[in-house]
Amino acid sequence: MKKIIVTVAIALVAAVSLSARPTGLNLGGGLGYSGWNPYTEGQVDYLTAYVEVGYDLRVAKQSYIYFGGRYQEGLSAGVNNIFYTIGDLFVPIRFQQNFALGANGSTFYIEAGPAMGVLLYGKGTAVKEAGAGTGIYTFNTAEGCNRFNVYVGGNIGFNIHKHCKIYAGGDYGCISTPKNVNVNRWQLNIGACYVF
Repeated sequence: MKKIIVTVAIALVAAVSLSARPTGLNLGGGLGYSGWNPYTEGQVDYLTAYVEVGYDLRVAKQSYIYFGGRYQEGLSAGVNNIFYTIGDLFVPIRFQQNFALGANGSTFYIEAGPAMGVLLYGKGTAVKEAGAGTGIYTFNTAEGCNRFNVYVGGNIGFNIHKHCKIYAGGDYGCISTPKNVNVNRWQLNIGACYVF
């Protein structure tokens, strides 16, 4: 019983310490909208959901360098009962400048910088007619497309009481997709995270 009480006391002290002084570790997620043109027939737009882990490295009183990793999944409903899904890994490195909003530690911030994106998978699922019946088949939408891209983008947001961030942002891919498709990948997102 003593061990349990001591463990709970240590956990409470640690929690109070962390709540008073954030470490910079971010954990959160959000929703997005992503555009991609894997084929010459037209652009496919995806609704995405993502989780992100990052860190704010302090370089000056109100300035930070943010770096992290985001995993996102996207879904698009195309024509002719075709559904497209993608999975991405996204790694941003951004300079972040904060502007104080009051004495409670809340700030408005702007961040911008490059990011690296890796397409983990892209697939389509469709219903086709096979003789007298129908069948479901899956195909690779990532074939012949760039798996790697370099993005430029940023976010604007609020850091509330040094522990809760809410933000909106976007990124634009610098590398065009191949095979006569000159449309770059891009994404818009909104999200929130807790700063431990």
